[in-house]
Amino acid sequence: MGAIYGIIGLPVAASTRSFRDMRDVLNFRGRESAEHIADGLAIGAVRHSHETQSCMVANDNGTVIAVCEGELYNTADLARSIGMTRQTDGFDVVPHLFEKKGKDFAREMNGIFGVALFDLVNRTLYLVRDHAGSHSLFYSTFADGVQFATTTRALFASGLAKREISQSAIDGYLACLAVSPPETMFRNVFALRPGHAVIVNEREITEYAYWPFHNCTENRTRAEDDFADEIKDVFVNAVKIRAAVPGKYGVLISGGVDTSAIAAILGRESDQVLYGFSVVFEESAYSDEGLQECMYRDSQIRKRQVLFTPEAFREALVAGTAHLDSPVNDVAYAGMYAAMYAVSAAGFDAAFEGEGSDEIFCTGHSHGERSIQTFLVMPELLRRATLGTVFRSMPIGGSLSDKVRRFGCRIGMPTHERLSTWIPAMHNTLRCALHTKTAYTRYPYPQTRYYLANAAANDPVNRYNYLLSRLFLADDLLYKNERMAAAHGITNRTPFVDYRLMELGFTVPAGLKIQKPTATADMTKLIFKRAVNGIVPDEILTRKKTRGFSQPTSVWYRGLLKDFVADLLLDPSNAISGYFDKNLVGRIFDEHVTGKADLDYHLNSLIILELWMRSNG
Repeated sequence: MGAIYGIIGLPVAASTRSFRDMRDVLNFRGRESAEHIADGLAIGAVRHSHETQSCMVANDNGTVIAVCEGELYNTADLARSIGMTRQTDGFDVVPHLFEKKGKDFAREMNGIFGVALFDLVNRTLYLVRDHAGSHSLFYSTFADGVQFATTTRALFASGLAKREISQSAIDGYLACLAVSPPETMFRNVFALRPGHAVIVNEREITEYAYWPFHNCTENRTRAEDDFADEIKDVFVNAVKIRAAVPGKYGVLISGGVDTSAIAAILGRESDQVLYGFSVVFEESAYSDEGLQECMYRDSQIRKRQVLFTPEAFREALVAGTAHLDSPVNDVAYAGMYAAMYAVSAAGFDAAFEGEGSDEIFCTGHSHGERSIQTFLVMPELLRRATLGTVFRSMPIGGSLSDKVRRFGCRIGMPTHERLSTWIPAMHNTLRCALHTKTAYTRYPYPQTRYYLANAAANDPVNRYNYLLSRLFLADDLLYKNERMAAAHGITNRTPFVDYRLMELGFTVPAGLKIQKPTATADMTKLIFKRAVNGIVPDEILTRKKTRGFSQPTSVWYRGLLKDFVADLLLDPSNAISGYFDKNLVGRIFDEHVTGKADLDYHLNSLIILELWMRSNG
C-alpha cells in the first residue's frame, strides 16, 4: 500500500500546488504523508497508519533521499550485508544500499515496492519497481523536467500531463489482455517494467534491468528430490517473512494448491487466529466450494465466505474498474475486489494470495505450448510461408473444423506472436475488422520481443512461462490484485513472487513441472506439488481447481446480466463507439447471448474497456 509522487525540475513556487494536487488524489492510499520540497525537487509519500515501514528515508548526511511504498521483508539481512549497525524498520536501509551498491541497489531487496531515490550530489533521480512487478510506478516528462507517481491519476492531477488515449495501446490491450510497460493507455505517460529501473539525469532518461532474471536457465544435473527440497525451504521462508510484518492478516482460499499451501504454512507458523476468505457462486459447476471446504475442514482456519451473485459482480466490476490505471481483460478482478473488501471489513491489514505459481511451475495453459512442439520442427520462415498463409484467422467455435484452424494458425504464427496469445485474446483478423478510428496496423508485440531476446531458458515451455511471468503475471494478475487491495486500504502479499523462488523455479527443467495429462491427473505443477506433499491435503493435490476467483460470466451474460452488457456495448453514444465498428460489436454480443459461440473473452475485453474509458477517457 501507500504511494509515492514527485516533480523534478520546477522551482518551489511552480511545483507546490501541482505537488499538493498529486497528494490529494493519492490520499485513498494513505492519509499520513512525508514530503521534501526544495528548488527543483519535490518528492513525497503517503501511507496508512497501520503501515510501520518508513516511507521517506535519507542517508546520514542527507545527500541521498528516497520515498518508498510497499513492504520490504529482508531489511535486517540487507543491513548486515552493508555493515549497518543501527536498528532499521524497513526502507531506511535503501539510501545506504545505494551508497554501497550504486544503481543496482534494489537487486537483493526482497519485497513489493516502488522507490524514487534522488542523489542530490549528482542531481540524478532513480525510479525503481520491484522484481516481479507487484507494485506499479509511472512517469511522464514535461518541458522543464519529469514527474512520477504510483498512479496515472496523480500525474494528471498535477496538470503537467495530458490525458490522451493511445490507439496503439488499445490494440495492444485487445491483443494481449493487458497493456505492457513501458507503454500505458496514455500518450507520453510511461510505466516501469518489473525488475527495472529508470535513471533521470539532466533530462536524459535511461532504462536498465537491475534484476538479471533473464539469465535463469535449466540445471539438468540436479536431482528432482533436491529441487523439491529447496523449493519447499524457500517457499516456506517466503511465507514466513511476509507474515512477520506487523499487523493482522487473512488468507484468500481459492481451492487450488497454491493458496492452500500458503494457508497451511500460515496456520502452522502463525501466532494469530487465521481467517480464510473465499468466493463462491450459486452456479455449482463454476464453484470450487468443495475444495475450499476441504482446506477449512482439515485446518484451524476460520471461514469467511463471499457469495458472489451476478448483481454483486456487476457492482464490483464497475467499482473495481475505477481503480485501474489501464484496463485488464480479466474479470477476476471483480471477485478480487469483493474478496479484498471482505478482508478489510473484517478488520485486517493484509491478505495473502497465491498468484505466480502458475507462471513459475506451469499450469494447464502451458499444455498448449508443450503439445505443439513436435509440429515446430519445420523452420519458422517456412511455417509462416505455408501454414501462415493458409490459416489466417483463429475462429472461436468448438467444432472440429474450428479447432483444426486454430491449431494450424498457431503453428504458422511468428514465435513471438504465438507465445503472446495462448491465453485467449483477439486475433489480428478480428482486431483489423473491429478498429475504425485510424488505419489498423498489425500489433508488433514489442514487449514480447524485448523479453524473448535475452531469455536464457532453453526448454520451450520454460521460455513460454518466462514470458508469462514478465508480462501476464505482472501486467494482469499482480497489477489487478494490488489495485483491488489498495482500493480497500489493505496490502496483498504474494509469496510466490519472492524473487528467490522465481529464480529457483526457472532452473527446474520443464519436464519436472509439466507432462502429458492422463485420464486421472492434469500433470501440472509437478515439482511444486512434490515440494508441498504433506503440507497440503491430498484431496487438493490430486484434484483440479475449477474456477478460483474467476466468475461464470459466460452464463451470466446470456441471462441476468444480458441487459447490463447490452446497455454498455450497444448504446451508440458509448465511449468505445468512436474506436470500434458498432455492427461488429453487436454481432459479437448477439452470437454469444444466442449461444452460437462462446465469446466471453471478447465481451469482457469490450465491457472492461468501455467501463475504463468512462472513468479515464
